[in-house]
Amino acid sequence: MGKGEVWVNGESIGRYWVSFKAPSGQPSQSLYHIPQHFLKPTDNLLVLVEEIGGNPLEITVNTVSITTVCGSVNELSSPALHTQGKDPEVRLRCQRGKHISAIEFASYGNPAGDCTTFSTGSCHAALSESVVKQACIGKRGCSIPVSPARFGGDPCPGIQKSLLVVANCR
Repeated sequence: MGKGEVWVNGESIGRYWVSFKAPSGQPSQSLYHIPQHFLKPTDNLLVLVEEIGGNPLEITVNTVSITTVCGSVNELSSPALHTQGKDPEVRLRCQRGKHISAIEFASYGNPAGDCTTFSTGSCHAALSESVVKQACIGKRGCSIPVSPARFGGDPCPGIQKSLLVVANCR
């Protein structure tokens, strides 16, 4: 395909311009996300409006099963606008039909790393994992407010704290 726009079941997933090349000579984008709520169980309709020519028979649609979800928030972050609380929170959600089955990592303190490489830092609340498990295991989604009281008090006064959670969905 060259340049155009794509719709799935009447919902636009955006424009594409595969003929626009990155400095490496490859298309600047070749993968496009279709939000799950755009899809029906069967009979999905893909509409392409191609502006400069291409072969639609070479298009593939692949599904991805998300088995890990992750969230991280700092205690100084602003709370989400749609929440009632005053504390920022980590929000996790599995894809439809799955639930949080295990907590791979949870640390309230100064955890190191990100969603793929993580470890506890020099400050870590001992209740981190049990608090997150209680809030999340068996649910499709959960929210964990970031406040010292929720984790048994401030594990290290004077140090800025974050909550990093990595969970598995099954």
